[in-house]
Parts: sequence; C-alpha cells; structure tokens
Amino acid sequence: IAGWSPVRRGMFTSESPIEKIKNRLRFGIKNVLTRVTSFDQVIVFSQHHQKIVESFGIPSDKIDILHGGVSSRFSPGDSQQNNEPPELLYVGDFSAHKGYPLFLNSLSAIERPVRARVIGAGDADRSYMRQLGIADQVTVEGFVPRSKLPEYYRKADLYINPSTDELGPNTLLEALACGTPVVATDILGINEFTPPEGSILFDSRTVDSLSSSINEGLNKIDKLTNGARSVSGQYN
Repeated sequence: IAGWSPVRRGMFTSESPIEKIKNRLRFGIKNVLTRVTSFDQVIVFSQHHQKIVESFGIPSDKIDILHGGVSSRFSPGDSQQNNEPPELLYVGDFSAHKGYPLFLNSLSAIERPVRARVIGAGDADRSYMRQLGIADQVTVEGFVPRSKLPEYYRKADLYINPSTDELGPNTLLEALACGTPVVATDILGINEFTPPEGSILFDSRTVDSLSSSINEGLNKIDKLTNGARSVSGQYN
C-alpha cells in the first residue's frame, strides 16, 4: 500500500493538476478498501512506510515492520578504496524524486577534484552535465544488472542517496552491505537505515547542503569507511 498520502510530500511536488486529482482519488479508494477488507497482518518496510499505511486507515497494532536486507553477494571487498580523485557513486533513475538533478548540481559546486559514476536506465542528460561543466568528471554506466552492482559499490569512496522519499532504500542497503559509506537525505525512510559510523546525513535538500555534506564525508573518508565496513554484516 503506497502512492500519494498526506504523509508523502516530497515525491509528488511536480504532479500536474490532473495527476493531483487522480492521486487523491486513488487515496480515497484505497482508504475505503483497507477499512472494509479483512486481514490479519500488514507488513511494511520502514517506519516511514508504517506512517503511510496508517494514513490509509490501518491501525498500528495490525502493522509489523520487516526491515529490508540484501543478498550475501553484497559484501565488502578485500581492501578499502583510495581513489584519487575520490569517486562518488549514484545508482537509481534520473528523476527529481531520486534527487539526480540535485546530485549533478551539487557535484558542480564541489571545489575539490572528484569523479562521479552514475548507474541507471534512461537518459543521464549529458548535455546538462556539459552546461554545468562536469561532463569530464562523470562516467555514465547506463543500466547495470543487480548481480554486477557489488563491484561498483566497492570501487566507490562514497555512495550518494539524495532521494526525496523512500519506503525502504535498496541501493543504500546494498552500498552499506558492501562497506561503502553513504551521504543521504535526513528523512524518515532513509535515516532509519543509516548507521552513524558509516554515514553523513544532509537535512535541507539544497546544493549547498549536499555539497558540504559530500565534502564532510570526503574529509572523514577513512573513519566512515571503517565504520561502514564494521556494520556491513547487519544488512545481510
């Protein structure tokens, strides 16, 4: 049970007037259906997901949180990365909801030398990278099968997750399971999965906030990497 609800604000900021009407109508229909349907238990993936489900009229005593895990193929490599310049990794679709434009804009604002690798299906917008002056810094891999992702997580110095909203962020769990520290949005649904030992959280989704958090992460990279590797097993 997901879609629009009063709990979810960031994901639906760009909806058109027609989409707005459709989303509210779907919410009303689901709200009615959950109240008249018989069930024993509802499984959700995060505290954020629980709040969304409760907004559909399901009582909290019927809900259990099943935190996500990842395949054992997502595990740390033999040694930590010491890339020069450091490598930032983005995995996901290239939407505003996932924070992709924010990531590119923040990359252009980082004054120190860095490289970035982006993985995902669709148009990664090389023309916009050229406008920002970062095209030479970014490697676009396109779609990568999930079985091949661990090697990319292990190669990266920092994994960047700038989403506006997540029910249970698979890619973040995959990165941490590989011992790669993360820079992520400080919101419920994401921050409940990020250990202080291996993560930096940014609260206001602005270029200044994300770029300064990336800089902070790079300044602490050895400490963060050791921390991420120390907790990597809890995501199996």
